[in-house]
Amino acid sequence: MHGFTTIRDLESEGAMYADVDLKKAVNNGIIDGPRMFVATRSINTTGHYPLRNSAYAWELSLPKGVQEITGADEARRAVREQISYGADWIKVYADRGYYRLPDGSFRGLPNFSQDEINAIGDEARLEHKKFAAHAVTRDGIISSVNAGASSIEHGFGMDDELHRAVSGEGRVLVSDDLCKRLGSGRKSYGRKSDQQSF
Repeated sequence: MHGFTTIRDLESEGAMYADVDLKKAVNNGIIDGPRMFVATRSINTTGHYPLRNSAYAWELSLPKGVQEITGADEARRAVREQISYGADWIKVYADRGYYRLPDGSFRGLPNFSQDEINAIGDEARLEHKKFAAHAVTRDGIISSVNAGASSIEHGFGMDDELHRAVSGEGRVLVSDDLCKRLGSGRKSYGRKSDQQSF
């Protein structure tokens, strides 16, 4: 086989557990493909997913691409449930509602209380799984790092302090900001003055 030999799929949003099915098909020789590490459904807190219940008729209960939790006990249960369906990684949406301050830095709203995200990190560690945090600003990045996240996804609002916090203990930053900048032909990278609102 040529090309990618291993991939990490951090949620095929809305596809529920199809990533596990695809992984099984590859592992069982039904189809050719790379070794897969999958995250099934992401975890978010109740009411903080962009597709809100208020967007639909009140009598409809439509499935969402994430598993919503409220409180540390539900957070632990969600991690256990994701693992029971075949998750190799646990993914959370750590922040939302991004905005830019007058000093040029970015902020957002945290999705989890520290107790909730700590419960996710603790449960993932107990099960020998890693967890990834979709985190754009310090409001999601710091709490995710403190809870033991193995990777920070995106990190558009990174500053020097956050880079130092993320770089420890084998943690990685998977930043698509640089990819966007390279794709747009921009010549400078990472300076606050170069960053655009999002």
